[in-house]
Amino acid sequence: MRLHTLAAATVVAAGLALAAVPAQAQAAPAAPRHCVADVSTHAAPVCYGSFTTAIAKATGGRIADAPGDARAAVKNPAFEARLNALSARTGAVAPAASIVIGIEYADDDYEGSSLIYSAPAGCTTTLNDVDYWVDVLPSGWNDEIESFRTYANCDAMHYLDIYRQGSSLGWWASWGDLYFLNDEVSSIAWS
Repeated sequence: MRLHTLAAATVVAAGLALAAVPAQAQAAPAAPRHCVADVSTHAAPVCYGSFTTAIAKATGGRIADAPGDARAAVKNPAFEARLNALSARTGAVAPAASIVIGIEYADDDYEGSSLIYSAPAGCTTTLNDVDYWVDVLPSGWNDEIESFRTYANCDAMHYLDIYRQGSSLGWWASWGDLYFLNDEVSSIAWS
């Protein structure tokens, strides 16, 4: 009986010690990550601690002074114009690689972590064609997207399932809340 009483007292003491841990000692929410993926290579995205750095990487260094806040950037007409200008064709000269075609956000209203998709060129103006696609979202991004914005003459379609199957939200340039697809997107196409 004495052994059981000692064991019970030890368990109770351990539980009280854990309950006494202050709220500040609990893990803080993870800082937003800002990832860059190239749709033409389908390589795993590379993530950075700042949106500014991620945009610099996604544009091949041509925009190195993007706003530090992803939400502020998407609502900044000058920033949007600069991203779109990278895909503009001048005469017979094609644009350089690393054109941002879209930015996906982990939270609604363009907040939280971001996944920046780049491509060698912007989207064409041909109706009903798919210029780029991601049939399976990268690790950590499946069922995580809640808003998006496209650039470079692209519209995006977001799908519930991999390989562009299932319910979809269709060809849009921007959506601040994916409603029934919030945290449910598994593949994307750009046209």
